[in-house]
Amino acid sequence: MVGERGTFVFKEGKLVRKDNRVAEVQAPAVHGDEMLNGVESPLTGEMYYSKEAYTKHIHAAGYKITGGDHLAGLAIDRKLQYKPDVKGLRDAAEKAYYDIKYDRVEIDEKSKQHNIEEERQWNSYRKR
Repeated sequence: MVGERGTFVFKEGKLVRKDNRVAEVQAPAVHGDEMLNGVESPLTGEMYYSKEAYTKHIHAAGYKITGGDHLAGLAIDRKLQYKPDVKGLRDAAEKAYYDIKYDRVEIDEKSKQHNIEEERQWNSYRKR
């Protein structure tokens, strides 16, 4: 049963062919290097019709092909990724919150009137 192709199931502890059909071709699959429609390089805009040439082009630029081309053309894993400074962002948000809360922020007269109107609307909504 080694090297056989098809669908198999376990029956009484043995692996048995699910159907009686025998695979017609006992040969390895061969995939060509050509791409009929080609692919456009997201780096240079150049068209590539050979998988190997395209892969070499991407790797030479220092990138890696990760797949997902059905979503956005081609997903490329960038060498540098943005890693936010979470502590810095939290500190900045907290400072902004307290600056607004304790009126440490200069705002113009139009914004003050707008805030007063929003506060009035909010209080009338809460009373309903």
